[in-house]
Amino acid sequence: MKLSFVMPVYNSEKYLSQCLDSILDQNTDDFEIVCLNDGSKDRSLEILNEYAERYPGKFNIISQENQGIGPARNNAFKAVKGKYTWFIDNDDGIQPNCLKDLFSQLDEFSPDIMNISHIYGYFEKNPFPSSLDSPLKARKISQEFAMYFYQDAPWSKIYSTDFLRKNGMHFPNIFGEDTSTTFDLYSKTKEICLIEKPLYAWFEHNESFSHAIFSRKHFETFPILLETLKKQSENAPENLRVFYENLMLRKAFHFLPSFKEAEIPSDLIETRDLCIKKSDEILKDFKENIYFEIYKADEKHYRELWLARKKKEQEIKTSYESTVSWKITKPVRALKKFLKKI
Repeated sequence: MKLSFVMPVYNSEKYLSQCLDSILDQNTDDFEIVCLNDGSKDRSLEILNEYAERYPGKFNIISQENQGIGPARNNAFKAVKGKYTWFIDNDDGIQPNCLKDLFSQLDEFSPDIMNISHIYGYFEKNPFPSSLDSPLKARKISQEFAMYFYQDAPWSKIYSTDFLRKNGMHFPNIFGEDTSTTFDLYSKTKEICLIEKPLYAWFEHNESFSHAIFSRKHFETFPILLETLKKQSENAPENLRVFYENLMLRKAFHFLPSFKEAEIPSDLIETRDLCIKKSDEILKDFKENIYFEIYKADEKHYRELWLARKKKEQEIKTSYESTVSWKITKPVRALKKFLKKI
């Protein structure tokens, strides 16, 4: 078949149907949906089975114990049958009735990687109209353009399945698994296209304040991400090496100030401080890089952006907690929290 959607699913009962409906609302049926239930504890698997029953032959549902989003993508990809692969997050959506035009562009360019533009916001429902308002048109872009003007989310690309398998595509189980995978793949092909018309909706949700909570995994694996990018730089074509240095500095100066400002449990402070120390050690070789002073100067800017996001998330949380439904269910949540603790 032409296309395989790959979707890791974890505790997404609230948004899963909306996401699946956007995928199924298409003007061709030449696709499959490979869903990997990564140990969900809510109704996600039940919802997937309901859709599989309603759409015979369209779904391939796989279940495993919870392993994280990287291993979930890897294991789901093993089952892919399509010529092309599109990774989808289980709480987002795509443009209805776009696949026929999309397939036409894939046939014309036969890319290894096709970049897909997106929109982002606090959407209550799929923000796209029921069909495209104009035909899709792709254009070929250079490897350097793709590397510098990037979106590292897996859902922002459609990949040739053969290309992924030939190059041993693998998402590591670390914080930043998408970054370390995306740019490694960019460096291995010049067959890259771009569709500037948005086809993907990246949903921000009212619960997003919980996303800002840093875990032990963030602190233990962020230096691994930097080391991985450094090794990829050494193996990349020479004209792309400065990009990797740029990328590492961007990531460091975006996240390290956030790590420093975050309110974390006392048992993570030592791990956090070691993370920052290791990261600085990895970056010390880049101090002569032209980007270093630029992004060092931007550290204050990144910190201000992070604090602004925290303020926005707190406003959302306060608004959410002021609703009648939140107040009514407060005792139930308190009980669940207590039982989980013990």
